[in-house]
Amino acid sequence: MSHVKRETRGAQRLARWWSAVVSIGILVCISPLRAWADENDAPLTVASLQGTWQLSFMGITGCGFTTMVETAVLDGTGVGKVTTAQSHTAGCGDSISTATSYPFTISQLNPDGSGTGNLSCGAGCGWNLTVQVAENAQMFTAIDVDPVNPGNFVEIVAVRRKTGDSH
Repeated sequence: MSHVKRETRGAQRLARWWSAVVSIGILVCISPLRAWADENDAPLTVASLQGTWQLSFMGITGCGFTTMVETAVLDGTGVGKVTTAQSHTAGCGDSISTATSYPFTISQLNPDGSGTGNLSCGAGCGWNLTVQVAENAQMFTAIDVDPVNPGNFVEIVAVRRKTGDSH
């Protein structure tokens, strides 16, 4: 019987040891995560969107059904421009431009990431955007629901480009 008690005590000791190891492991993993979360709890601002973005654009425009991919650059005040654009449209054909400079702005951004902006496509052409930025400011969506633009139904998904990306 004492042999069984010794095995039971050994198993209990082993279980306590593993519990301690797992608990320490959990604490070690949680601490850096908590620090990362604290770091990223800052409210979103227009300045946090500074950089280069790839915009995937889709919807119905004056050219009919349109898909487009654009590169846009924003400064710290939310003012920027589209620098390249490739489009495929039902009514205006296809185009590639590497020398565009259409205005693109994020004019207002709330701490929760909601805001407004505007994307131009030339004289008398553009969209008033309702924007939602992801918590980490690496992605945003935009949609034109402004009745000032009847017949235009567009949406945009934008992803931040890595620094130094030239495509």
